[in-house]
Amino acid sequence: MGLRLEGEPFKMPDREMVSEPVCPGAVQVTRDGQCIILGVDGQTIGGYPKIAQVISADLDVLGQMRPGTRIYFVRCSVEVAARFHREKQAELRAWVTRLRAAVGEVEA
Repeated sequence: MGLRLEGEPFKMPDREMVSEPVCPGAVQVTRDGQCIILGVDGQTIGGYPKIAQVISADLDVLGQMRPGTRIYFVRCSVEVAARFHREKQAELRAWVTRLRAAVGEVEA
């Protein structure tokens, strides 16, 4: 469902948060002050405070991380996130094209 991060705990207000929609890549702070990053199988509603959002172009990297991997966050604009998304989609289309060509060569 996601990744649990370990680090210096955030100090959060001692009050219940209203549940609201969340999406893959949402970085939430649990009651113990630790962060979790929702993955693609994460829930759609959450009550933990959200402090950040991992851009869609980086979501596949989350699924490939090993326990103990150090990560850091970099602030970016919506425009930069959209550009990275377009670039990632173009890269994936190129891979699919190469794979289809390779399968076509093998079957021929």
